[in-house]
Amino acid sequence: MKQFFTLTFSLICFLAIPTQAQYTKINGVNVRAVGNLGVDKSIAVGGTTVAVTNTNASIDCKLATQFLLPNRGTTTQRNALTSLADGATFYNTTLKNLNVWNNTDSAWRVIPHSTGTYSLKFTTTATTELTLPTSGTLVNSAVTTLSSLTTIGTLTGLDVNADLIRVRTSKTPDSAGATGNAGEIAWDASYIYICTATNTWKRVAIATW
Repeated sequence: MKQFFTLTFSLICFLAIPTQAQYTKINGVNVRAVGNLGVDKSIAVGGTTVAVTNTNASIDCKLATQFLLPNRGTTTQRNALTSLADGATFYNTTLKNLNVWNNTDSAWRVIPHSTGTYSLKFTTTATTELTLPTSGTLVNSAVTTLSSLTTIGTLTGLDVNADLIRVRTSKTPDSAGATGNAGEIAWDASYIYICTATNTWKRVAIATW
C-alpha cells in the first residue's frame, strides 16, 4: 500500500511539472475555467499536434472544420460593458455586425460587410480624400434627389456612357424672364426649355412623329 501511494504521488508530480516540449493530451474531456485564466505564452487549438505553430501568436487555431466565436449580445448589452480596452471586440446580434472599441474617440466602430448599410462623412478638416474609380459602375440606389452641388464642390464635367438621360420631373418656367441660371434645362408636355442667361429662358416645341 505504501509503495502504491508513493508511485501515485510521483506520477502526479511528474504531470504537474511540464517542460516546453511536453504536453498532456486528454481526449473526450470538457474543461471549464470559472474566473480568470492566465497563460504565460501561447495556446494551441486543434491540429494533428498540440504544439504552437507560430509562437508570436497568443492563440494558434488550426481547426479548419470549426470557427472562432467571439463574445456576442445585443446593442444594449454591448453598451453596458465597462472598463473597455482599445481593440475590444464584440459581435452585435441586434445590428448583425462585428464591433471594435476605439479608445481615441470612446466609441464602437463597425467592421463593414457586404450586406450592411453604411455612410461616409466628409468634413473640411478631413486629412484624406476618397478616390473614385475611373472605370466600371458607381451606383447608389438610395439617392433619389440631388438638389445642389454647391456645398460639396463643382461638377466640371459629365460623361454619360449610356443611351439616354432622364429628368424625372417636368417644369414650366412662368415666362421668358422667369428665375433661372444659365445652362438649366427643363421640360413639359409641349416644350423643352433652356436658360441661356440669368433669368432668360428660350424654348423649342416638341412635335410627334
